[in-house]
Amino acid sequence: MKTFRYTFPIFLLLSSVAVLSGCSQDELLEEKTPIDTSRFITVTVNDNGYKDSNGTSTRTIENGYNTNFTVGDEIGLYAVKEKSLLPEIKNIRLIASDDGKGGITWLDENGQGPLYVYQATYFAYYPYQNLSPEYEPWTYSPDPNIFFDTILQDWELAIDQSNYNDYTHLDLMTAKSSVNPSPDSGRPQLSFSMKHCMALVVIDLPSDATNIKFSSFTPYHMSDGTYRYLMKTPTQFPSSYDKPISKQFIGSYTDNKGSTMEWNFTASGILANNYQVYTVDGGSSK
Repeated sequence: MKTFRYTFPIFLLLSSVAVLSGCSQDELLEEKTPIDTSRFITVTVNDNGYKDSNGTSTRTIENGYNTNFTVGDEIGLYAVKEKSLLPEIKNIRLIASDDGKGGITWLDENGQGPLYVYQATYFAYYPYQNLSPEYEPWTYSPDPNIFFDTILQDWELAIDQSNYNDYTHLDLMTAKSSVNPSPDSGRPQLSFSMKHCMALVVIDLPSDATNIKFSSFTPYHMSDGTYRYLMKTPTQFPSSYDKPISKQFIGSYTDNKGSTMEWNFTASGILANNYQVYTVDGGSSK
């Protein structure tokens, strides 16, 4: 899979240092907590899907893509105990692997699950990034979107999202979890329910539309005929994760009479982890 890379501006690094210098000692992540290396964790990861921006919680919009992780997908993993970041579990790459039973197990590059730490809190994000040290999480928060704020700040979305692999790798997700015992296997269990950090625009064009064109953006074309486009919500420390977006979308198509039909709409009020359907000229039900 293609890895999405970043170029981080120097002003962000300087501002991060300034904020860091103003934090109290108990806010900083100190790498001093010992771990128990005698046990490994079984990890499961689920995508809860986007929510309807009108308030209806549903996963229908996600059926057929990105609701189920597949072999080869990668997440990054951190562990924190008593507000201390554990150096042995810092941005560990976990790879979705075939468990031989028709399911997926998440293993590191050595084929092991992550280490078990008593009373630790684990944080995960998707997709995995090879982060430079200065952009690692540096302040503790129970909110994974604040914990991963340095990643959220500089997450760049491509204008062209028409390729499936690129599209899914733009769909940043985060989660946190604590270990639960498993009476069946005897191994500790860690289950992540991922939450989307982007907002999703869904465009529904007439089913007989041809010669479809988009102005200054290229969405991903779904098998149901709709188009999907990820939008970033504004972020700044500690987080403005819940601020809505506003962006104009423009395009055209040829109708069944051979006429060129132009359309535009403004996507606004969509929060992160939410989607909104925009129906053009009656959409596919026309």
